[in-house]
Amino acid sequence: MPAKLEIGRVAGVAGRKAMRTPVIPNEPSPINGQCRVGIQWDRPPGLSSIMGYSQKGLSGTGRFAHGRGIVTPSNPRPLLLICLFCLAFWLLSIGTFWSPLRQFLSLSLTNDRYSHLVVIPFISACLMYWKRRDIFRATAFDLKIGIPLVLVAAGSAWWFSLRLLSAPNDYGLSSVILAVLCVWVAGFLLCYGVRALRPARFALLFLLLMIPIPRVLMDRVILMLQVGTGGVIHALFTLTGTPLFRQGFTFELPGVGIVIAEESSSIHSVWALFITGLLVGHFFLRSFPAKACLTLLTVPIAVFTNAVRIVTIWFLATHVNVDFMYGNLHRYGGILFSLISLFIMLFSLWMLRKLEITWRRH
Repeated sequence: MPAKLEIGRVAGVAGRKAMRTPVIPNEPSPINGQCRVGIQWDRPPGLSSIMGYSQKGLSGTGRFAHGRGIVTPSNPRPLLLICLFCLAFWLLSIGTFWSPLRQFLSLSLTNDRYSHLVVIPFISACLMYWKRRDIFRATAFDLKIGIPLVLVAAGSAWWFSLRLLSAPNDYGLSSVILAVLCVWVAGFLLCYGVRALRPARFALLFLLLMIPIPRVLMDRVILMLQVGTGGVIHALFTLTGTPLFRQGFTFELPGVGIVIAEESSSIHSVWALFITGLLVGHFFLRSFPAKACLTLLTVPIAVFTNAVRIVTIWFLATHVNVDFMYGNLHRYGGILFSLISLFIMLFSLWMLRKLEITWRRH
């Protein structure tokens, strides 16, 4: 028997005060022997409110959540069919735009600069699963807004894939991937409605990290990381009193010299720590300035840790064994120093949480 809503009994004649009565789940109701839903009101409702909500509950047209004045309708939406329709829409979009998506996969699997791209959709899917109760609670088709947005986004993505994908510049693939993401968001809006966008907004915005940065801009990012790493290395050697001669990214040092190549720019550590900072800030911080501050701090933390790694390897190579310059610590030591970066980021998270608590008290 489907569950329907019944408010606690009204004491006295109509128009007098209503008693605040907690409703026990699965308690037999005097109306057709049906069961009540576990709802407790914050304020005693008036008689008209009681009658209004009782009619909605009995007719099965209202949809409410436990503890919030909300009850499951007598005829719930076929949520499984909606999810299957969304999955079919997603697979259809992949098949339609397979050419740019294949280039996207090839770029992520063959170029170390973009190795993080292929992981982003899986993280976004996990975030969706984490918020599944809030998302599916507000599930409702939105044809008036969803269909026009899907048509506009699909047409734009199709035009970009024809005009920009084969262009000689580096912005074609980025534009097409952005248009495909717009198609996915429009399909989500079509299937689950506008109300489901709010609990899913972070997971959907997280997909923006799938957009590959054009190579021209990526070269500038790596150059900035090399400049930052070189500055920190120079400061560390100066503090330790080590004589050196610096020319650009080359350091002439006693025993063994150092060259900060592109592979030593910490681009992988920056991406990993940046994504981790986004996720940790989303789950453990409340205010947007604190989240943005933690995310931006991940870049200098990764640069500093990379410089410490280079100086440590140089010290071991010159004072212990020169094989450290070509051994496992040089090749796979990034994992060890990434733990140091993670520890510094968690300490920054702790400080930001303290600042948030202090700010709320005042």
